[in-house]
Amino acid sequence: VIDVQGGKKPYWKEDKAKDPLFTFVNDRELQRSTYKAFMALLDNYSAQVGEGESVTYAEKKENWTFLHAIMQTGPMQFCHKYC
Repeated sequence: VIDVQGGKKPYWKEDKAKDPLFTFVNDRELQRSTYKAFMALLDNYSAQVGEGESVTYAEKKENWTFLHAIMQTGPMQFCHKYC
């Protein structure tokens, strides 16, 4: 369940929400191919500014897996067709 708490303006530098964005996440939803492919990407990047990264073949494959998965969704097909 998403709790947007009034949203956020682009010019706000901080998060004004006092509560978490998600109040509940059904674990079954995280088994969808798009979520699984996205979660596989999360360890591919360094959060350190100025730190160089090397991209492995496995990481490139994960990138393509994610792109192929999201392109099968209705919102992305709509964007591809009309944008």
